[in-house]
Amino acid sequence: MRKTRKQFWILFANGSVAEWNGKRTLATRQQKIDAYDSVFRIAKFNTVLDYDSIDVYGDTAVVRTHHQRGSVVVLNGKNVLDYNREVFVLRKTDGKWKIVLYTFNTDAVQGEG
Repeated sequence: MRKTRKQFWILFANGSVAEWNGKRTLATRQQKIDAYDSVFRIAKFNTVLDYDSIDVYGDTAVVRTHHQRGSVVVLNGKNVLDYNREVFVLRKTDGKWKIVLYTFNTDAVQGEG
């Protein structure tokens, strides 16, 4: 399911964090809103994630993804290659999976290992 900017925040659990490559940890809801709004103002994403692993341990799941080779983001009107590897830790709360940790790093070599 694709989320719009306004719906994006419902994916994160209370007390969750987002740790971006080269940025400080986004710990509060408002920090996440401000950071993602800032990114979405300058970038247009059409990225397809490849799933490297999905491991479920009761009410916790660990998901590793990477962007497909050649993925492009439009950043300030220019096409830029989008190299990311991501880790999502989710927790099932009230029957819904919510992100408790999202972290990524940029690396030109994707999907190996």
